[in-house]
Amino acid sequence: MSYVICESPQVAINLETPLSFEAAQVRNENLRVIDGLKAEFGSEVANEVWNKIKLEFRESCLNGTKSLTPYGENLNEQGHNILLEKVKAGNVEIIQQSPLPVSAIDEFLEQCDNSALKSYIEHPQSFSQAIQLEIAARNRIAQANAQLLVHLKNAYSTKVVDEVYNLIPESNRELLAQGKLSLSQYLPGIKKRCEALYQYTSAIGTLPQGEELQAFLRTAKVSKYVGASQGAFFIEGTHKEQPFTLVAKAAEKPAQEYFANTLYPKLHIPTPTTLAMGASRDKETALILKKVLERSTEFKEKYPKECPKMFLVMSCVPGCTLEDWKAADILEAEAQEPSAAIYDQVLFDIGQIAGADFLLYYRDRLPTIGIGNLANLMILKDANSKCVGAVAIDQVAYLSQDFKKYDLMQIDPLERIQEIVTTMMENPDEISAEARAIFKDALPESVKEHLDEQRALKAIQKGMMAGLSKVAILGTPELLKEVHQQLPKASNARDKVDLDMHKAMLGKIQGAVLTS
Repeated sequence: MSYVICESPQVAINLETPLSFEAAQVRNENLRVIDGLKAEFGSEVANEVWNKIKLEFRESCLNGTKSLTPYGENLNEQGHNILLEKVKAGNVEIIQQSPLPVSAIDEFLEQCDNSALKSYIEHPQSFSQAIQLEIAARNRIAQANAQLLVHLKNAYSTKVVDEVYNLIPESNRELLAQGKLSLSQYLPGIKKRCEALYQYTSAIGTLPQGEELQAFLRTAKVSKYVGASQGAFFIEGTHKEQPFTLVAKAAEKPAQEYFANTLYPKLHIPTPTTLAMGASRDKETALILKKVLERSTEFKEKYPKECPKMFLVMSCVPGCTLEDWKAADILEAEAQEPSAAIYDQVLFDIGQIAGADFLLYYRDRLPTIGIGNLANLMILKDANSKCVGAVAIDQVAYLSQDFKKYDLMQIDPLERIQEIVTTMMENPDEISAEARAIFKDALPESVKEHLDEQRALKAIQKGMMAGLSKVAILGTPELLKEVHQQLPKASNARDKVDLDMHKAMLGKIQGAVLTS
């Protein structure tokens, strides 16, 4: 009697036993299943799987009366489980010393394919390295989740984000904290819920519109003109039986300015409420406004020959410009020290306006990426003349594809902002060069004399980080397109908003902020 003995599993086949054609086919298929186990799990594990099968069934498989094929999935599962146990048995010390709990290691191993498990058995050092990589990956995801929550709280508020975050099932919150789930994949839904809860109006002041605005203008008059070439006319009158003031401006580039003034409130950056009107937009109100302005000596001197075709009408921000900010504005009457609101809100607002200005590459306000024009930032005051915040005014979206060509320094704005923001995100709590520049060159000396420099710098830095968070979280290509579609007709060839360039800048900022 002669036999053929397979090396592994130890399968003895009696070649002299006569088999029908059908039985031989079944036996051959069974041998292919066994060979498959050997190839997938190795000889030793395949032999263990084979020996777990009852003897009678094994004999039936070898004489071709029973088929292993229907049990292939179960056999593979057994082989996988044996590999798992061998990995754990051969790496007891590594598992005991790992900061990952045993349940996490079990879960990690369950996700490994059989090839990886075999390598962990043969090379324990590879298992140690894999565990370290898994820990690092989970830590990265957990840190990214925590940082994304910070950005969300900057964009909305801690209260709102906490309320929305707590709607996530506790089991999933644990997975997020452990780095086993990424919060970014749920960002659209979280933003939608936050926006539903967050009732925030960034536009400062209200404007009557339609017939109400026309009625106000019919009895109003110009009270003063403020500014240089692109200054503004203050128009005073009565609205709803109360004194009311609005500001009218014949902007050189109304489309670019209207884009910026419409976009900033959507990013939760305090900005005056703004309307555009002219021959091609709200013509009837524009004609009434023109009559009001033409009765003004200041307007006639400013525009002796031809009236501008497009005006921007804005709410009046109560307060003073940053360049006119004085020590008396910040000091408490009794203590003769700055109030907490100066640090917590005003300096914070100045910082976040600077952060938002990176999106437009707006260089005509603060000395971060430009020389600064401090008249383009208002210090907001309440009815008691207390400083309660800062408001961005006169911003212009003049970023374009050929910007570098007109820049004396030949600097690429996209590369410059990406470098600045990336550097800031690497050490978000460290006082940046940009925050120091604001403190040093934007704040009046008389104000700085009464400020705690480190506390002021921290407030500005915190504000800049919040401004960047708002741009990164709230800014989307769709939002930019939506605002772009609302623009008035460009008044001249250079009064165009380069939508693609602003989308590219948004992408640079989001890449630096959200992947930090």
